Amino acid sequence: MQTVAAQQMRCDTLRASVYFPRGFSSVAYASNLGELDRFADRLRTICAADDARVSRITVDGWASPDGVSVENGRLSENRARNTARYLADRAALGSSLLCISGHGIDWERLEASASLETDLPHREAVLDVLRNTPVWIFREGRVIDGRMRQLGMLYGGVPYNYLYEHLFPALRRADVCAVVSVGTPPPRLRCRTGVRCAAAADAR
Repeated sequence: MQTVAAQQMRCDTLRASVYFPRGFSSVAYASNLGELDRFADRLRTICAADDARVSRITVDGWASPDGVSVENGRLSENRARNTARYLADRAALGSSLLCISGHGIDWERLEASASLETDLPHREAVLDVLRNTPVWIFREGRVIDGRMRQLGMLYGGVPYNYLYEHLFPALRRADVCAVVSVGTPPPRLRCRTGVRCAAAADAR
């Protein structure tokens, strides 16, 4: 029964990213608003189809390391929230489909991008800071240093300026992931006793 159901229903994942200027969270200022519109229109078309449905949409907001850390956290949340609201309005989506999260600074993506950036000045030193320096360094309950400060001071700020210009813009974003089910739902099956089969229930 599960094999038949798998043949009848297929799950696809649609993804899009929205990029914001430094310090902004309004979708109106997004650098690729047209791409987000096309993504929303596609979701709207799927929702109107008889053989497809959107089962879940996650929207994750991110920020770059420049600025105050607390503000970056709020900024990432606002980017996710505003992107989700825009999608919901344009694609006529129910709010129950949306899962919204703000994650603050995207250190993981910065490290991954820096490791591939062959023109980055003092790249190994930058990677050492990103991989081995804690976000916050405490002494006697007080913050005395941290990853952001050490990154900014490295080699007189030369690597930081390169990161700011070339890599930080890709961190100021909201990522959208939509799970779409396509195909014909499996028929409602019953066991010989007349009780609905567990496998059929799972398939649905």
